[in-house]
Amino acid sequence: MNTIALVAAIQQNIRRKIILHLLCAFTLLFLDQSSRWWVRSYMEPGESIDLWNGYLQITFQPNYCGFSWFVPKLPEWVHLLYAILLIFIALSSLPVYLFYIHTRRTSWMADIAFVCLLAAVVGHLMENIFVPFTTDFIRIFYSPCANLADVYAYSGLAALTFESITYYRFEKQHPSFQPTKGWLPLIVWRFFLELCRGRK
Repeated sequence: MNTIALVAAIQQNIRRKIILHLLCAFTLLFLDQSSRWWVRSYMEPGESIDLWNGYLQITFQPNYCGFSWFVPKLPEWVHLLYAILLIFIALSSLPVYLFYIHTRRTSWMADIAFVCLLAAVVGHLMENIFVPFTTDFIRIFYSPCANLADVYAYSGLAALTFESITYYRFEKQHPSFQPTKGWLPLIVWRFFLELCRGRK
């Protein structure tokens, strides 16, 4: 197989992988939005359903703070900045992920982080736009209520932390490995444009 054919095969494999990951992310997103809709439609605020002897409950708790339970209510301009940040993260997640698996390494932890964080960000963004409050309903024992997007976010951050640690060890074990140097946002953007044009 010549170099051109090898590059084309790698590109096709990456496209399939990205499509699969995006399908997984939007499946998680559908579950998140469907569960929130069901809670808003069929439960009253404060109503609780015990699923497992008090250890796991569905408790409808509208969150008007817009952030986590421990964050006090903030002015509207902060919510606008938060929405802009979510949009930026959602748009940059795919280029950053592609850059990482091309120039660093591929790993299932990086895949999990990409899928979970993308689903969490888009899920929170959609409710911030269409619903005047955050629908929290998952309660474990006496913990504050959360939703599936929060679970995705925690899972994605845990996977990202684990991947960062293992990658740091990988660099230590392979001192000859030299990742791309420079201003990261510009490198990622150029890489993504070149990949879309078929140069990679």
